[in-house]
Amino acid sequence: MRFSVSFAPALVAACSLLLNAGCAGQDKALKYGPGELDHERLHPVELKGRVLTQGDYLAQPGRVLRVGEHLLVLDRAADSVLHLISARDGSRLRSQGRQGAGPGEYQGAWSLAPDFRDPESAWAYDIALSRFTRVPVAGNTSIHRDPEIITLSPELIPTQPLWISDSVFVTPNFSPRGRLLFFDRRGQLLKAGGVLPTDSRGTPESVLQQAWVGRLALRPDRQRMVLVTQYADQVELYRADGSPLRQVRGPFRFDPRFTVADLQGFKTMSSDESMRHGYVDVAVTDDRIYALFSGRTREAFGGDASFGRYVHVFDWDGQLVKVLKLDRDLISVALSADRRRLYGASHNPEPAIMAFALED
Repeated sequence: MRFSVSFAPALVAACSLLLNAGCAGQDKALKYGPGELDHERLHPVELKGRVLTQGDYLAQPGRVLRVGEHLLVLDRAADSVLHLISARDGSRLRSQGRQGAGPGEYQGAWSLAPDFRDPESAWAYDIALSRFTRVPVAGNTSIHRDPEIITLSPELIPTQPLWISDSVFVTPNFSPRGRLLFFDRRGQLLKAGGVLPTDSRGTPESVLQQAWVGRLALRPDRQRMVLVTQYADQVELYRADGSPLRQVRGPFRFDPRFTVADLQGFKTMSSDESMRHGYVDVAVTDDRIYALFSGRTREAFGGDASFGRYVHVFDWDGQLVKVLKLDRDLISVALSADRRRLYGASHNPEPAIMAFALED
């Protein structure tokens, strides 16, 4: 099977296909190396999780964001896209955000971001609509009648907006304008930052942006950012203004495997079963980076290659401090306010939000 991406709706469709593909099985002959990279030499610390919440309201929980004493869960396959649960006991407080294109509705909900103006609110990004919507968390109101919405340029294909101040947000993207793009509160492009990926084949920059797509996190003091790569074990460290600090590799040092295809006149990334997933999500504290790692190929795991059960813990100098091994596959991670618990979304054996106790 070959997957292609060229614009936001296609990205949503491709990733939805991956999540629903299921496990291809590891007992068949493998052509592209080990189905999952071996962490034994890294002496991982094993963590046993507990189910914080599960139920019929969860379909395919994806991104998880801690907002105060709550967890906001993004669920693209549910009737309600957003679920608000207690981080303490997992009780569901409400669900909101139906499928659609109107205010407070979503067609391709993709990521979540904290709101620095209001710690009791968050923002949800819809990649299909290129729309960033404020989501209230406190109180009993499930949907604002007139929610604050910022519409971004779909040609730039922003992938994960994050506020770095009260009035400026930054996002990775699939355009050749820059590795990171900065916007004001009206959705107007301010500048580009970061270092665009390159290769020796002369691959178009927009295609390389797709191949090296990553997950972005902002340090709580808003002075540093980290971008972890989805199809490689690469970690990029930046200042908040987008200037690069350093680029480091994880313990396995593999790059994305892809080709360039033409789709309706657009140059796009195309990949097959040889693609190995790297860092599928990231959460941070003032002194640590928790990068959820897969290391799995699509050949061996199919859609489950986008899940991981190892967490690579780095410091903000890019040094690997330790490796955690979870007892359940996760697709996303978040941290408690006191940094003593790691939360994550799991699909198997059934959809659930998990909690893991962290060591000091």
